[in-house]
Amino acid sequence: MTLLFLDNLPPQINKGAILRFIIEIGGANRDAIGRIELAGRQATVDVPDTLSGSLVKALDGAQLNHRHIRAWTQAQAGRPSARADEDHFQRLARLLDLEAEAEKAQLLADMQRAGSDETAERTGQTLIQLVIIDEYGGLGGRILVTLAKRSQNQPLPWHRLEVGTPIILTEESSGGDAAWRGVVSQRDRQTIQVALNAWPETETSRPTFRLDVSTDEIARQRQRDALARARSARSDRTAELRRVLLFEQPPLFQKQPDAALTPLDNDLNPPQLEAVRFALAADDVAIIHGPPGTGKTTTVVEVIRQAVQQGQTVLACAPSNLAVDNLAERLAAAGVPLVRLGHPVRVLPELQAYTLDALVEQHDNYRQAKKLRKEAFGLQNQAGKFRRARPERGAKEAMREEARAMLDEARQLEAQAVERVLDGAAVVLSTLTALDSSLLGQRRFDLGVIDEAGQSVEPASWIPLPRVDRLVLAGDHQQLPPTILSQQAQAEGFGVSMLEQLMRRDGAVLARRLDVQYRMHEQIMGFSAAEFYEGTLVAETAVSQHLLADLPGVKRVGLTETAVWFI
Repeated sequence: MTLLFLDNLPPQINKGAILRFIIEIGGANRDAIGRIELAGRQATVDVPDTLSGSLVKALDGAQLNHRHIRAWTQAQAGRPSARADEDHFQRLARLLDLEAEAEKAQLLADMQRAGSDETAERTGQTLIQLVIIDEYGGLGGRILVTLAKRSQNQPLPWHRLEVGTPIILTEESSGGDAAWRGVVSQRDRQTIQVALNAWPETETSRPTFRLDVSTDEIARQRQRDALARARSARSDRTAELRRVLLFEQPPLFQKQPDAALTPLDNDLNPPQLEAVRFALAADDVAIIHGPPGTGKTTTVVEVIRQAVQQGQTVLACAPSNLAVDNLAERLAAAGVPLVRLGHPVRVLPELQAYTLDALVEQHDNYRQAKKLRKEAFGLQNQAGKFRRARPERGAKEAMREEARAMLDEARQLEAQAVERVLDGAAVVLSTLTALDSSLLGQRRFDLGVIDEAGQSVEPASWIPLPRVDRLVLAGDHQQLPPTILSQQAQAEGFGVSMLEQLMRRDGAVLARRLDVQYRMHEQIMGFSAAEFYEGTLVAETAVSQHLLADLPGVKRVGLTETAVWFI
């Protein structure tokens, strides 16, 4: 007999349904099927050696309750295979494209429903008849362009273009041919500023522009690039980590975690301290499984601080800016030298001083680069970019060429300043999709950490892998998964995070669970503890009997003295 693996099973599946699936789709005889073990959305089945190949061929990709099932044998799971790598990453890239198509289709449908430009503007996803009133250079070669309505002093209409929204800027007279991608960086009643990766060159005198909400193609391309790098790695540390993450070789751990480890946070409970020791002992990958309210981020911060104390560098990531800021805030309070990557407008005000932009601005090289950029933009304007008067033939291109040379020199000076700032940081923090290779260059880190890893699609979780020697994932695959728009991608398992896959396949080896929660009354906790955590979750004494009536100023009545009400 050999072991058949089935993955991406529907929720609430049972062994009987799996048996029927194997018999009806795989054509196997009922008597030939051995023991079935079910764990979450994965199952293992004992099948005859002679049937294993035909069963994989029939079942892999077949649908069960509208889900595409993944099937493979024990032999395939244990043997290093370049082809298996290619299948895995090609599948992720295809699902990533399906999700991109779904997002584009939704945006296009919204625009088509709007009809005219004026109607489109009333949807809040478009601004029309804009002119550029200011422009200057930002960190990383960003061009910061401020736009306002063509009519002087006219306020912008109500719109949904919040700070951080991906946009497309188009010149209205070009019919959409001249377009630049970017992100909203600032906004007020009369103006909106966008950060672009390229200068919006146009031959039109006093052009007007249109601004539309867009899909985030920059983040998507970074995910595609990460998949390509992971797939093509052959003889480096990335290849080794890939083989562990795809279960082609077992993860390695130090023989004994450091039992004498002295906690830097004296409030850690025993499960948290055990998880810290376990994560630091991992040579490849470790998981901190943190159910709700168990102090997962507190534990992650301790792992990072311990690594820094040992002289290691750390790349700490999460899917959202809020989760990254949560880590940064706690590390900053502990005095850890850190740099927060990403656009400052997406960072909490109290962390602005730790952003790469703020730290780089203090360097002389950056001040010199800023001066060069200002001169370059002056030449761009002289070249007739936004003026009616134009230089003689050939003079315009000469001015633009000189401006480009100045911008190149500014970028080099800026890169030197960035390098010096990053050299002084023990921890670099970023959202997964904001990791910019042009800023980090070839920089590597001893430890990579992904917090809230259960909320990240798998392609995004591969982005930091080529830069780290070891990886710690933290999160809870039993809570909210990534948000997926494409029904097809969802059906094929695109909503299954890297964390969830690892927990399904080898959670007992790779993970340590935190089981003391500090958030809720034990009766509120009871259902989730029994349904998702095998009854192992316990409420800390301080909250286990805590009621609304115990809060200052709250009257003691039936509603406030009862933990759970069913209506």
